[in-house]
Amino acid sequence: MKTRVRSAVLALALALSACASGPSSSVSTAGLVESFEGYAVGAMPSGFSPAETNGKGTPARWAVADGGHEGGARSLRVSDVVSEGDTFNLLLSDAAYPADLALDVRLRADAGEEDQGGGLLWRARGPRDYYIARWNPLEDNVRIYKVQDGVRTQFASAKVVVAPGQWHHLAVTMQGDHARVAFDGKPLLDIHDATFTGPGRIGLWTKADAAVSFDDLSVKLLAP
Repeated sequence: MKTRVRSAVLALALALSACASGPSSSVSTAGLVESFEGYAVGAMPSGFSPAETNGKGTPARWAVADGGHEGGARSLRVSDVVSEGDTFNLLLSDAAYPADLALDVRLRADAGEEDQGGGLLWRARGPRDYYIARWNPLEDNVRIYKVQDGVRTQFASAKVVVAPGQWHHLAVTMQGDHARVAFDGKPLLDIHDATFTGPGRIGLWTKADAAVSFDDLSVKLLAP
């Protein structure tokens, strides 16, 4: 049975625990393993807040739902999505994390006519500035971007043909200016960029009308 755990990952994080207490914190106190177990259906997971990039119309709804990866009781779903175009739906951590990270999540594309799938974001300065790695089964690809002042710029793309209605695994590692992306255990993308270099928030991302389920979100802090 999956359990919900928040624990210190590095001695550095432990030493800085006294100065990281909310959205204005410059460094998170811990890594994260979040399986969304233990929450009531319809709840918002603690430590996260919904946001939008280039929001138009009604914001998407993020909520814990029944059913999860490998028979888990719960997952997190973004639904009631009426966005379109360049509106990005975000779930941002309230606390900031150190810049060097390994993130991964299970995700499943549930619906969407314009877009499907979703991804991970990191080093976010806010809802208009961050890195993002995402999977889109409508385009059969995995890509890595930066979003700067609300404008998305692509770094790299890899072709991926998989079943959208099944759970898949997206993983990102970034140390310094070096980011790597893997999908279902296969390394796909490897880029260097120094647009965002400091600590930032982490989170989940979808685009336009994509309805997506997420589970087993993990963040590990890495040595610089």
